[in-house]
Amino acid sequence: MTLLETDLDDVPAPQGKLTLKLLASRQDTNLYGDIPGGWLVNQMDQAAELAAGREAGGRTATVAIEAMDF
Repeated sequence: MTLLETDLDDVPAPQGKLTLKLLASRQDTNLYGDIPGGWLVNQMDQAAELAAGREAGGRTATVAIEAMDF
């Protein structure tokens, strides 16, 4: 077994279904080239809306986000 194989075994694999996949563009970044937290939360909310809408079979709304750590 190589060192690389051992390192890969320790990396957790994603679980669940992919809901939304996108790439941030240069215009989505701030002056320093970073992605603002608000942009990221907006994308997360859209993904949650898509998943909840599929499950509910209709329209949904985000009521609250209790905490978010970056």
